[in-house]
Amino acid sequence: SHLAVSARKVPTMLAATWIVCLLAAATCVAESRRPVLRAAPNAVTTGNYVVVLRRNTTNETLQRLLSKASKHSDDNRVHRYVETVAKAFTLKLSPYSLEVLRRWPEVDYIEEEHMAYGTQSGQIPWHLDRIDQRSRNLNYFYQPIATGAGVDVYIVDTGINYNHEEFKNRAIYAGYDAVDAYMSLVGSDRMQGLDCFGHGTHVASLCGGNTFGSAKGVNLLSLRALDCTNMAPWSVVLDALDYIARTAPQRGRKAIVSMSLGGGYFQ
Repeated sequence: SHLAVSARKVPTMLAATWIVCLLAAATCVAESRRPVLRAAPNAVTTGNYVVVLRRNTTNETLQRLLSKASKHSDDNRVHRYVETVAKAFTLKLSPYSLEVLRRWPEVDYIEEEHMAYGTQSGQIPWHLDRIDQRSRNLNYFYQPIATGAGVDVYIVDTGINYNHEEFKNRAIYAGYDAVDAYMSLVGSDRMQGLDCFGHGTHVASLCGGNTFGSAKGVNLLSLRALDCTNMAPWSVVLDALDYIARTAPQRGRKAIVSMSLGGGYFQ
C-alpha cells in the first residue's frame, strides 16, 4: 500500500515540479527584458525609440551595437547617437524589434521619444530683485556681488539673435548646431545657432542680458537644439548636450548649461 500511495503522489509531485520550473523560467525572461518607458498619452511622439546603454559600456561596444541595431531598424539606420553625456542611440523600431533590443544585455532601458519644446512667460518677473537679497521685503535694487565674467553659458534652445543690443558681442556661436545636423542642412541653409523663433534669445537675455540679465558679464554660447517652431525630438537635445560634454572641458573655462525646455518627463 505504501508503494501505491507513493505512485499516486508521483503525478502531483511532477506537476508541482513543472510549475516551479515554469515560474522560474518566466522570472528569468522578465528579468532579461529591459524596461520600456512610454511617453505620456498626450505627448507628441516621433515614432522613434532612444536606446540607453549601461554606464560601463565602452565606445567600442557602442560602435558594434550601432551596426547591429541598424539591421533591426525599420529604415535600416540609426538616426542619431551620443557617446559622451551617455551611451545611447535613436532609431525606429517595430514592436518585434523593440522586444529584440530589450533582451540585449548591454541595454539599460529604452524610452519612447517625444518632442521637447520651449517654455516662455509673458512679463519679466521680479526675479532680479529677489535673487540678490535674503530679506523678505524687496528693496527695488539689483546689486549682485559678481557679473559672471569669464563664465560660458551654453543656451540650449532655439538659438540666439547675436546682434541684439542686449548682448554687446557676448553672444556667440558654440560651434555646433544640433538642429542643422539633424536636418542635414548645408551651406546657406544652416542657421549656425541663429534664433529663428525668439525663445532662445529671451532665455539668453534673462541669463546675461544688459538690462534684465542676472549675470551681465557672461559669455552666451548658442547651441541650437529647438527648431523654428520651438520644438525638436529629444535626441536632438541629447546630441547638443553630448557636444557640450565633449568640447566644454577643452575651453578651460567655467561653464553652465541653460535649458528652459518642456515636453513631459524624459529619463
